[in-house]
Amino acid sequence: MSLFLSKQLSIALCPTAVAGIAYVGRWRPREIDRQEFYFEDRGLDNALTGLSEALKQWAKAGAMVRIAVSNRYVRTVLLPWAGARLTAQESLILAQQHFREHYGDMDGWDIRIDRNQDYATAAIAFAIPSQLVTEVERLCRHHKLICAGITPAAVISWNRHAFGHAAETLLHAVWEAERLCLVATQKINGTRQPVAIRLLDLATEAAPFESLQQTLKREILLQRLPTDTHTVIDGFGQLPSDRLGHVEVVMTNLDQSAAMEMAWAVRGR
Repeated sequence: MSLFLSKQLSIALCPTAVAGIAYVGRWRPREIDRQEFYFEDRGLDNALTGLSEALKQWAKAGAMVRIAVSNRYVRTVLLPWAGARLTAQESLILAQQHFREHYGDMDGWDIRIDRNQDYATAAIAFAIPSQLVTEVERLCRHHKLICAGITPAAVISWNRHAFGHAAETLLHAVWEAERLCLVATQKINGTRQPVAIRLLDLATEAAPFESLQQTLKREILLQRLPTDTHTVIDGFGQLPSDRLGHVEVVMTNLDQSAAMEMAWAVRGR
């Protein structure tokens, strides 16, 4: 069965692959097909070319598309509670200021704020290259698709696995495309609140599990988190659950690629 028959399409855009899963049915979507399109890691331009080629095969006019974006193409900051609820424009101005403090010039980046945080808590803001957003919007117009959202992989994982976790203090890590996103959270007055967020480049070819363990332990010390902090890591299916000691590994599925696991996750966020 072809992806052309889909009314819903979940896509993951990664440095070396685009993965897509097609669904039919509005209330209880049923998977009808999944495909992957591979290419070399040559930067964002090449990945967007891969996405364009994939959509030539997959797109059906009127289909609703959700897109997950690799951590490789994302910047992120933590926005402290401002003391009052802000308008969308005020929140954007605050986010722009924090991004400039952390990254310098943010020309060419599209800034968005994750709206899932509760009242009086810090919020997670992320930035995606404007080139990526513009090209996705162009491709959707060209193929007459409905874009239901572009979401970073780390935000998808955070919303799926961190909010309802029982631990008092939680370090939530997402490792994908040699980039590690770390979000430290604590339960305050019964509400899980992010207290720190960092993106680290982490090539782990030599000793992947040892490198990850050391980095997670170091982050707990750097953020001055309690020694009993619970650590969760999401490798989008690529981390075996028995190789990281006491670290909780989620979404372990070594039978499929990280891109395909990400495409599956973005539909249910």
